Amino acid sequence: MALDFGRGLTAQLLAGANPMGQFYAADFNPALALAREAQLPNLTRLENSFEDLAPGQVTLPQFDFITLHGIYSWATAENRRWAKPTAARTPTTSCSTR
Repeated sequence: MALDFGRGLTAQLLAGANPMGQFYAADFNPALALAREAQLPNLTRLENSFEDLAPGQVTLPQFDFITLHGIYSWATAENRRWAKPTAARTPTTSCSTR
């Protein structure tokens, strides 16, 4: 799961390079998303906020990895608060906020 996928380049590259894997990418600003144009059957694009995803309002599988980069440094305190419980959807979570 990629949180805040923006234009979707990383999610598309990972899904395209790993056709046997299942990839999910979420962004609350769909206007930025390029991934909708990708025709990758193993990439699911979600238009949800961290708040939507954290409490489980969206049915999602267990993830091996959840990534976010960049957004944590400029997101509001409220969005950062919701990002951590979203990351808790992984079996063993290591949440670095560097």
